Amino acid sequence: MYRFMNEEELEIRQMKHLKMVHLYQLADNDALAVYYDDDKQMNLCAMDANYHILMETVLSLYSLCEAPDTIIMDESTRTLLDRAVAGKECHTAFFNRIGQKYLNTEGASAPTFASEGILRQCVMPMIKYYLNQLYHMWDYKVVFEKEPRGWRRNCVLKLREGEDTLILPIKMDFAQGNECRIIVANFLKDLNQLTFEITYREDRLYVWFECPEMGLLGESHYEITGKGINAFTSIRVDGKLVYHQNEPVEILTPDDDRVRFLLEKKALLAEAEINLEQTSIYQLPWKGLILCSRLENTSATIQRTDYDMIYIETYIDKIALRQFSYSLIEDTVTKLKLRTDGAIMRKLYFGDRMKGVETFFLPVGCYSGWDYKKYLENRYFYHETEETK
Repeated sequence: MYRFMNEEELEIRQMKHLKMVHLYQLADNDALAVYYDDDKQMNLCAMDANYHILMETVLSLYSLCEAPDTIIMDESTRTLLDRAVAGKECHTAFFNRIGQKYLNTEGASAPTFASEGILRQCVMPMIKYYLNQLYHMWDYKVVFEKEPRGWRRNCVLKLREGEDTLILPIKMDFAQGNECRIIVANFLKDLNQLTFEITYREDRLYVWFECPEMGLLGESHYEITGKGINAFTSIRVDGKLVYHQNEPVEILTPDDDRVRFLLEKKALLAEAEINLEQTSIYQLPWKGLILCSRLENTSATIQRTDYDMIYIETYIDKIALRQFSYSLIEDTVTKLKLRTDGAIMRKLYFGDRMKGVETFFLPVGCYSGWDYKKYLENRYFYHETEETK
């Protein structure tokens, strides 16, 4: 679960001075050529793994450059870069609209065990959903007993099958804020181990699970597209496909009873800058939600579209919120496009224990060009609502 950088990414992260930047099209893909530091160069297209990291680094260095006119680039490239870093505060959509409020707010260090407890509780509805499906495949009719009890990343889940009680020890790993690894012991038999890996991205939620002792291998994708969200699930046992599903996820309206709890969390919506009237809402099988919004701003030759993808997992009054923000900027004449990857982060709302909004930002798998690590990582913020002032 721990993340390591390859040699190319390390080189990108160490860039200090831009000398020349060129955006162009390569076989219908966006591409970026950069000359930097001591006559070094790098040329990547959108199909390359580190393209977006290179783009973020270029945007960050350009936004901080005291003399941007000294960087060699054509007019179209400069127009796109200027639009991307407009205002010079920061180039990411997330920071301009949301994260900047924390710049002048003193954050405290929050106890790790508190955040890990919230993460564990909020992910359990998803795990219980998949466990129920898998037990059903082996003709087990199980009923979950009460809520799992645990401490930090560990808990014990009790199931009842007829008159028998099944006890499943569970261990979780939250090494990165947008990833989670879960090990469930005693699945079907005492020595069986069922492993889940859950990954959140700006364009999909990916759930992978495996139990080698049962020959079980499964995966679920919830893919976000411009037309909605499509759910794909496949399960194999001993290499044989035993389950396959591919269907769209239902879209909800803000006045739907299934999202009513969000309407009641006015402080949360305000803190996260969520406008439900401008957001498409999708419900996942375990009652989790995906919120998608896009905001377009078009000038004579430049079109900018800001995207937000928000995953919400809940447990009673606790909410784990992951937000992915990015912008797509296009020159309508040359058709060149520039994407700014926004913050990949996790907000933890600890409910209404203090009648306000408590937020804790955890480490994430990668960072945007602005300094998430400096301003937010492992920092805790409390904001009073109007009712508590």
